[in-house]
Amino acid sequence: MSKLALFVLVIVLQACAIMADSDDDPGVLERAKEAYRELKSRVVNAGSVVADFAEMYYDEHVKPVADPYIQWAKEKAGSLWERVKKRVSSSASD
Repeated sequence: MSKLALFVLVIVLQACAIMADSDDDPGVLERAKEAYRELKSRVVNAGSVVADFAEMYYDEHVKPVADPYIQWAKEKAGSLWERVKKRVSSSASD
């Protein structure tokens, strides 16, 4: 996001310099600031749409596939831990 903001800032400054040379209108910088703000809001809105799409894709496609493997790993880890506890308790009582 910071690279994009820097790129947009450079473009806006170049546009301001070109417009300032050709026109001594004091509102040029104000128009450039407004154009920058509008572009920034569009980029942020597009980013939120992409984030929502990625979240939806994860919920519908990745999570259903990954959840059974996560559950299997938890069960195996729990089973292993129970066996270790049994062996430790049986060797401690000997």
